[in-house]
Amino acid sequence: MPRRDGRPETVVAVAATVGAGLVGAAMAERVWVGLALLVFVLYVALATVNLRLGIALWAPTLFFEAVPALNLGAKAAGLVIILRWLTALGRPAQEPAGRPGHGARGPAEQAGLTGTAGTAGLTAEYGARWAAGRGVGFRALRQRPGLVIVGVLLLVWLSLSLLWAVDIGAAATDLWHWWALVVIFVVVGTAMADVGAVRMASGAFLAGAVLSVAVGLAGAGPWPSNPADTAGATRLQGGAGDPNFLASWLLAALILTVGLIAASENRALRRLLVAAGGIAAVGLAATLSRGAFVAAVASALAALVLLRRHRRQLAGLILLVTAVATAWLAMSPTAWERITTNDRGDGRVDLWKVAWSVVRDHPLLGVGLNNYTAVEGDYVRRVGPVPWLDIIVSRAHEVHNAYLQLLAENGIVGSALFLAFLALCLRSAFLAARRFEALGDRRNAAMANAVLLATFSMTVSGVFLSNATDKRLWFLLALGPALLRAATDSPGPPVGSSSTEGMLHGRPERSPVGSSS
Repeated sequence: MPRRDGRPETVVAVAATVGAGLVGAAMAERVWVGLALLVFVLYVALATVNLRLGIALWAPTLFFEAVPALNLGAKAAGLVIILRWLTALGRPAQEPAGRPGHGARGPAEQAGLTGTAGTAGLTAEYGARWAAGRGVGFRALRQRPGLVIVGVLLLVWLSLSLLWAVDIGAAATDLWHWWALVVIFVVVGTAMADVGAVRMASGAFLAGAVLSVAVGLAGAGPWPSNPADTAGATRLQGGAGDPNFLASWLLAALILTVGLIAASENRALRRLLVAAGGIAAVGLAATLSRGAFVAAVASALAALVLLRRHRRQLAGLILLVTAVATAWLAMSPTAWERITTNDRGDGRVDLWKVAWSVVRDHPLLGVGLNNYTAVEGDYVRRVGPVPWLDIIVSRAHEVHNAYLQLLAENGIVGSALFLAFLALCLRSAFLAARRFEALGDRRNAAMANAVLLATFSMTVSGVFLSNATDKRLWFLLALGPALLRAATDSPGPPVGSSSTEGMLHGRPERSPVGSSS
């Protein structure tokens, strides 16, 4: 019996027939249910044909956790991806003709076509590349054994914390989130180990952020659970349901936008990316997030340190953004008042004081996974006057600091393992960027640097958010090892070229003027 990618054609035909019957029955009962089921069936078909495309289509749904229907769809799509990934294990990804593991440049790119012809040509070329991504392997993770070991130890330690947790039920409820995040990390890291796939994933991340902003702008309003909003400040929360989380995603998306623009040779695509970046920037400003402002400053400083050869362009970009932000604040008294008001970080200072008190009592083991809210009320009297008492006693809040919460709940060991995991993922993206630069591949180096800085921005946001289990963060973390695998698979420059000399001496090749990304 003939097979297609290891699956009998009869099985596919039967599945399609059953799916059509279910869609018809559902649509006869309720049209919207039938349409939703039809979309899901089509998605299953696309993910079955191409795992990478399935992941790219799934990524934008991660930005709508506050929309119940879309959140449910995202979970269902995630399950489809995991099942498809399991069936693809051991099958090497089929690379398109050209430079293996690197993303071949097709005729349209080589000819420098732009406009309608270039867009059509690039669409066909990228479509052919996506159709090739059917298999996955563990090379991206085998290349980083230290990362794998740290990840396993982190999961083991978090699981053991149930033994000393005050509320075992709360710890068990949160533990499966960590296991699910590790599965997402492994799936994305192994399936997207190609620069074309990483660009696709980055574009999907940006698309999700922009769509989330659009949802928020269509029905933006005050965030009632934020006490600071009693002053009347309207904050965009989008599909996230939380303006601070939305702001951290939008900042990362903006950084990825810069990398995608630098990596693209197509003018039409660049214009589209600029427009998407503009929407993300408007959404970021509308969140009025002070934590995102701090993360943006930290990311800008990190970029100046890492991208030494592009400091002049970066400085110009930073000055432009600063001028626009200053003009906006001058015209928006409400935004300026929120950013400059001393309200103890919406109660964060009080939460941090309580968390440090917990750490002093349980420095090594912590109080157990997801158990900070179970014990924080017992520490109120120890820390002295607490202006924001209600968010500790009446409405128990998380620490609003991912690292301090991990330290309080999982002790020094758990916190150190998580920080080591973050550092190794960031280092993978850093090494990938240096590898591309050494090969004289400036465009993919720009993409790797963008992934590095976008991920870094979300880790900085973790100082003000309990975002250790944020799926968007883990999605970006997975792109680091994937990029390093792709960079390692990239062919070296011709022997005797200046690029080879630069590699031998640890110096990146200087590209001709005008090709800088």
